[in-house]
Amino acid sequence: MIANVLNANERNIDKYKARKACRKPFFFIQYSDPQFGFTNGEKYDTKPEEELMEKSVEIINRLSPPFVIGTGDFWHHKRYDPEMLLYKKYMSKIDPKTKIFNVPGNHDLPSLEDEDQNYYHTNFGPSRFSFRHERCAFIGINSQYYWPEREENEYEKEQYEWLIHELESAKKCRFIFVFAHIPFFLEKDDEPEDYFCVKQPLRNKYIETFKRYGVNAIFCGHKHKSFVGKSGNLDMVTCGAIGLPLGGFHGMNLIRVFPDRYDFNYISLDDFPKAIEKNTLNLL
Repeated sequence: MIANVLNANERNIDKYKARKACRKPFFFIQYSDPQFGFTNGEKYDTKPEEELMEKSVEIINRLSPPFVIGTGDFWHHKRYDPEMLLYKKYMSKIDPKTKIFNVPGNHDLPSLEDEDQNYYHTNFGPSRFSFRHERCAFIGINSQYYWPEREENEYEKEQYEWLIHELESAKKCRFIFVFAHIPFFLEKDDEPEDYFCVKQPLRNKYIETFKRYGVNAIFCGHKHKSFVGKSGNLDMVTCGAIGLPLGGFHGMNLIRVFPDRYDFNYISLDDFPKAIEKNTLNLL
């Protein structure tokens, strides 16, 4: 099963047409919410998630993308080593040629207390990232700094300053993609606030910032169901879960980047292509 098969926004590319035309197409995979220990709750039974993660790793290794990006909720129970170490175990099974980038979810980093932050950073390093690939910018942010809090805090302020710096540096990139755990909205930027999205006034603060700097798409998780929203030219893409779905099906996002456009498909773990043609990115 494939959902959310969309082309990227058709922006005016005349200015960078020649530069983009010489760029190689590439693809990458976003996954979210494997959440070891969630399916069977308090039983601390991780067998369902282990089977699904094994299948996901097999897909990643078969397709061999240059990198994958995990958008949080890798384990379920607070600071619970057996679940956290299982996620690390499966990440270690991914071919070293494929780089792995992570941002934390609300179960990985349940509060801003030092104990919770130290646990995540000790095991996974920084909770944000920024890198370039084929003149595209990839920026990951820690959404726990602005959710569920409605107001700014010292961590949010510091990260926002860092984000502005990274967006400034990415102005000449042909596409800018942002990654976080919590969606800013699911379908419409003025939809009602709830547990699954960023609340006001920070929702508008970030959306307007992303638009001002020409961000093309935001990729998130958290909802355990796939959604696609739009705010002007900004795509808001919510990935379903590898782990327990709350509607929909187990899957991952396949994102293809062409010289002048990109698209994204949320694909069931059972329906991922056997291969992807290198030059055309056709699914085989």
